[in-house]
Amino acid sequence: VVERLSARWPQLVCVMVTAYGDVDSAVRAIKRGAYDYLQKPVSDSDLIRSLDRALEKARLEREKAQLYRQLLQAQKLEMLAQLAGGVVHDFNNLLTAITGHTELACSLMAPGHPALASLEQVTEAVKQATAVTRGLLTFGGDAESEKGPVDLADVVEKSILLMRRMIPAAVEIATD
Repeated sequence: VVERLSARWPQLVCVMVTAYGDVDSAVRAIKRGAYDYLQKPVSDSDLIRSLDRALEKARLEREKAQLYRQLLQAQKLEMLAQLAGGVVHDFNNLLTAITGHTELACSLMAPGHPALASLEQVTEAVKQATAVTRGLLTFGGDAESEKGPVDLADVVEKSILLMRRMIPAAVEIATD
């Protein structure tokens, strides 16, 4: 009976109570998955103690399973954070290359060249993207955060520019 119960419900904690038991039967029952083996007549206090222990074991098994699920989730998040950190570092390297080439192109052009305005927009976009990567690296613990005075109006304005690119057009952002 114990084997069938254990096969169908592996988390089941089974306490055997029988009037036809001996030591060999008890050993077989325990080996096959019974948590405890009681032989009749069983006192109320012995039955209660056995059931209390069985219920505590079941609770601990549930808690262990929950903690294991939490550990797996934490490991997944840690791997995702490592992957994201690598992507951010690679993206930052690309931004550095874009900055260098943009500055070189600007230095090779004559003042007033029509392409300079576009290159200045590229430079500004790279600065904004660099700020985003710095924020991600700081959030991930891979970079030190800068401490000092902050122009909040500028931060809000630049944040709104970035948010407008990320949120649906149907969402309106209002500022004072």
